[in-house]
Amino acid sequence: MYTIIFTAIERIHKCPKGEDWSICYAHCQYNCTNVDQVIYCPLICTPGCVCRYSDYVRGPDGKCIDPKFCPQDGEKNCPLGEEWSNCHAGCQRNCSNVGEEIFCPRKCTPGCVCHDPGTVRGPDRKCIPPALCPAYSEVQKYDRMKFLV
Repeated sequence: MYTIIFTAIERIHKCPKGEDWSICYAHCQYNCTNVDQVIYCPLICTPGCVCRYSDYVRGPDGKCIDPKFCPQDGEKNCPLGEEWSNCHAGCQRNCSNVGEEIFCPRKCTPGCVCHDPGTVRGPDRKCIPPALCPAYSEVQKYDRMKFLV
């Protein structure tokens, strides 16, 4: 039964190339600014896309890259519609947690964040209005509920 549900969940969620759907770890990923640090993650599940390869990190544009391609010397280049934050990159709303309370780690995570208030990270990691998020299906509701019990 779990295999069928997991397969159905994977089909619903479309992740960019080089990423896979995670039912729990979308909020807790390495990026170019914290690649050499220990990151602390809240003990709560946040579904979303994660880098397929465990040694890859999120680049400034939110895409998964080999850490050797990270900007050097403190470069802080963010894509259009995003801005640099010294602290809030590890705690952003995405299509999977719109309208829910999110729990953020106490430790700062520098990186790019959505510039416009009210926008969220979409499935392709770009900032979009919540109205453009894919529909929240019954399978996704089950996915969230089984970890809250």
